[in-house]
Amino acid sequence: MPAPPRTRRGLLPGSASPPGRAPGPGISRARRLSPRRGARVTAPVAIDLLAAALEYAGRNKPVFPAYGVASGRCGCGRYPCGEGNHNAGKHPHGRLALNGFKDATSAENTVRHWWTLEPSSNIATPTNWCIVLDVDPRNGGDETLAELERKHGSLPDTAEVLTGGGGRHVYFAPIPGFRSKNGVALGLDIKAEGGYVLLPPSNHVSGRQYIDEILHPLFDTPLAPLPRWLVELATTIGPSQRNGNESAGSETDWGALLRGAPIGQRRSIALRIAGHFLGKREAPGTVVELLLAFGRQCSPPYDDEEDFRRLVRDLAERDRSRNSTTATAPAETAAAASSGSPVLVCLGDVEPENVEWLWERRIPRSKISLGIGEVGTGKTTITLDVAARITRGAAWPDGGRAPVGDVLLLTSEDGLADTVRPIVDRQGGDARRVHVLKAVRVEGQECPFTLERDLPALDAAIQQTRAILVVISPLSAYLGSRDSYKDAEIRGLLTPLAALAERRRVAIFGVMHLTKAQTRRLLLRAQGSVAFVAQARTVLVVGEVADTPGRRLLASCKNNLGPQASALAFRITDAGLTWEDAPIEGTAEVLLAADEPVSRSDRRERDHAVTFLRELLADGPTASKQVLADAKANGIAQRTLWRAKTDLGVKAERAKGQTGPWYWMLPATEPEPFS
Repeated sequence: MPAPPRTRRGLLPGSASPPGRAPGPGISRARRLSPRRGARVTAPVAIDLLAAALEYAGRNKPVFPAYGVASGRCGCGRYPCGEGNHNAGKHPHGRLALNGFKDATSAENTVRHWWTLEPSSNIATPTNWCIVLDVDPRNGGDETLAELERKHGSLPDTAEVLTGGGGRHVYFAPIPGFRSKNGVALGLDIKAEGGYVLLPPSNHVSGRQYIDEILHPLFDTPLAPLPRWLVELATTIGPSQRNGNESAGSETDWGALLRGAPIGQRRSIALRIAGHFLGKREAPGTVVELLLAFGRQCSPPYDDEEDFRRLVRDLAERDRSRNSTTATAPAETAAAASSGSPVLVCLGDVEPENVEWLWERRIPRSKISLGIGEVGTGKTTITLDVAARITRGAAWPDGGRAPVGDVLLLTSEDGLADTVRPIVDRQGGDARRVHVLKAVRVEGQECPFTLERDLPALDAAIQQTRAILVVISPLSAYLGSRDSYKDAEIRGLLTPLAALAERRRVAIFGVMHLTKAQTRRLLLRAQGSVAFVAQARTVLVVGEVADTPGRRLLASCKNNLGPQASALAFRITDAGLTWEDAPIEGTAEVLLAADEPVSRSDRRERDHAVTFLRELLADGPTASKQVLADAKANGIAQRTLWRAKTDLGVKAERAKGQTGPWYWMLPATEPEPFS
């Protein structure tokens, strides 16, 4: 996909341009000095975070939303996420990116959906495509880097971003397997695999924004290799390089910690100090005095006594709660309590209910069903015929009558004007009762519907239309970022969908394609994870009859709610879909088995089956169970028997209408035998 127009780094015509670069269109910038090279840089005045996020996605760089900032506070709204908290406006947006940087994507639809829902979200990217040296001058990072450059030489020319907190992000080319390291030196962190950073034009709690360094803008400057001395620094960390953290095998110098800390580390060190001395059974009042002495030596000083008392009180209460739990319950019980208590339902309190069907034994209400078949077998026509019958309360092909109701349709493959509407009309449906959910509108913009995030919108559409059938065709087009072949991801998607079906008493019918793996069972040929057919309560398969061109079957290959329905034959012509009157006996596996080339041995077996069947039925109709038993006793495979049945034109009819046993009989005029 070509990169979208630049919206973040261009200059207005007439503005000063970097040496060797022509002025370009864009937004005006205020100017300030780069702390790295003395170059004059510019800061955005008006920013479109959505456009910027789409630009990164267009460059195939994964992004995810972090909480934005407003009035110096983090958008998460939790205390103490404000200025002075190093994580404010930087942590993943909990409602959108549930798995943090693991949810990052360059998919345009997902990115647009995220920033349409939360347009003020900051833009974060996982640092698996780069390595970033994070220089924090508030913790002495600029001085540390200057000293290291005097010793090892200057950093190479590479892309750079100026952070909202006054620091710098210096970008280098990635190294496979290189992991993030915090505290490689005083005020220096390295972000690589397992880490993430914010991108321009994200906002900072200070009121400033992340911007490109004008002479070395991101994506316009090649990424230089990480200098060897920085690689060595990141992989061999000594105790003096840990910013006050405990080194392996060493004791913490509590006296050194009590001598203060810079802003950004103040609260974390205060928590360590309080936890340590409370654990030593020091009185809470004494611990507060220690924290006040610590705070007065911080840079800048901090002496909010009430804040320190609240911190000590919270830690002491947490310790008392933990000790109480340990004293009154075994370790196993405490672990179970921390992970959640069970929710139990006594089966004796559950009122039995009958299964409610839209189409008896085929499509139940309050459940998920599937219709599967190869491309071009008529799945769309069958589905729209079902929808048309529901809109009119028409009779089903095998008897019974459809309930009258509305249908909600999600389709990504068929045109509404040239395919969907004409089929519904030809099948006698009421188009006014068919509603199409084509998108989700968020703040005036239409976003593609996905089951992953838009179930509330589907719920609202069901209530608004009062639909009793929801068709999703094909189901695989609405999975969002979920992998259709990962069982756990698909079950996590379909379980809330099944709960929605039950809550609204609506039948949800998903359409899926089959793979071409003819040797596998039909149920296992549905594209994607087996979780699709496992979650569905009924599965119908559509296919062509190998021996009869133009004749197609709708067969049941799964029914968890009762006996499987008989197969039905149909044809599709210019006039529409027409059903045959009589149901077809046999399983979906046998009826829709692909016809293979006939070998000499196959021909002999088939001739033998034709002779057997002609002689058996010569005396009149015979129960199909008896036919099958006799064929098995004569060594005739069921698939060969069904082919012989087709060759002879044998009819299958039920005694006593739709409820009696099946009988086979020869036609009035027997066709020529197979040869």
